[in-house]
Amino acid sequence: MNFQFLNTDINFEKRGNPSAFTSILITLLAIFFSLIFAAIIIKVSGGKEADPMAPLAALSAMFEGSFGNLEQWRNLDFYNISEVVVKMIPLTICALGVSVAYKMSFWNIGAEGQFVAGALATSLVALHFDSVLGKIPLLLLMMMLSFIFGAIVGLIPAILKVKRGVNEVVVSLMLNYIVILFTEYLAFGPLRDPRGLGFPGTREFSENAFLPVFGISRVHYGIFLMIFLSILLWIIFKYSKWGFELKVLGENPRAGYCSGMNISKNILLAMIISGGISALAGFTEIAGLSHRLQKGLAVGYGYSAIIVAWISRLNPFKILLWSFIFSVIIAGGDQLQITAKLPKAIALVIQGTILLFVLAGDFFVSYKVKVRLRKIELKS
Repeated sequence: MNFQFLNTDINFEKRGNPSAFTSILITLLAIFFSLIFAAIIIKVSGGKEADPMAPLAALSAMFEGSFGNLEQWRNLDFYNISEVVVKMIPLTICALGVSVAYKMSFWNIGAEGQFVAGALATSLVALHFDSVLGKIPLLLLMMMLSFIFGAIVGLIPAILKVKRGVNEVVVSLMLNYIVILFTEYLAFGPLRDPRGLGFPGTREFSENAFLPVFGISRVHYGIFLMIFLSILLWIIFKYSKWGFELKVLGENPRAGYCSGMNISKNILLAMIISGGISALAGFTEIAGLSHRLQKGLAVGYGYSAIIVAWISRLNPFKILLWSFIFSVIIAGGDQLQITAKLPKAIALVIQGTILLFVLAGDFFVSYKVKVRLRKIELKS
């Protein structure tokens, strides 16, 4: 590509095979510049009024809110970092879920609704079978039904796309509202705890339906499911025939069709897996943390997962890394309200700036820039 600006020729030449060092360096620079931009936003937002060090203080508060301070580390108090891990588990699982659909360029925007569908299925099993089944069979049934509920929600836009050519972005997005509002109706109505003294939610499950936790922290065994799914999807994407078909259909559907690949079948299967995995995030959130169905369950993990999946370039192991980074931002956002007197929504703004800068950096991973000044001929 060639552009001309004043007396300068700017050429973008595609790199043959970018090195890992180049990719890492550009990504780190993108993160660095995104934080500078975030600091500017914090300054404009009026953090700490006229204090010129407000942006640094705010970013420092986010860091401390996520990792704790030196005093906490000396006392072996790892509460802050454990809360980052707690947020990382559902975010990673949702990102892994949408990555399956995105591999074949099917735009599943419904992870938030699928997450809630999984939480609903988990609650139904826990409420009706927690005193009937043993702990392991109960947890397995909760996990299985949550996967099925998420797969059903994922299938709806897939079927409409295959049969009627309906845009999957619109359908999957609208389903989020349907599933979330229906679940809240159940929590407020038919499933509401009659002895809850007006509390809008179900009764608390018995301990039989709880995912085990590590020590006195809130970090639960859902972390093993997160790691297992990351490894499983990496193997599927890299070594399986189906993973190869997803990649081909995502990059060139016509070539895949001409080579005998069944596009409709792959769309349906991808959305079954995508919706089911996203719903497992709801299972871990309910069984591992809240232990009841209540309002406010949907806090945006499904939407943040879209950003994480894109920045990670749909690589399951990179999804783990970027989910951790975004969980740090989410956890640190709580501290902004207390220390820097800024709205928690600033954390979402920082997420967006990281996305923009990393995607821009991705361009420079693939292309190198050459600038050449043109000679100016002076006429006498």
